[in-house]
Amino acid sequence: MFDVIALKSIMAEKRLSIRQLSEKAGVNYVALTRILNARTVPTIPTIGKLAAALEVSPRQLFKE
Repeated sequence: MFDVIALKSIMAEKRLSIRQLSEKAGVNYVALTRILNARTVPTIPTIGKLAAALEVSPRQLFKE
């Protein structure tokens, strides 16, 4: 299951704002905001883009 808390934690660690991550990952700002507010679940391709932009494994964005 996708872990919003992990995403927020990695963003804070990397000091990236929502806007910065949106631009770096090529993910729509509104879509990213909805993901961060747990209003929608990201698709696998979106998770891949976010992970690449954050320079982490996609597995780090999932609960164990």
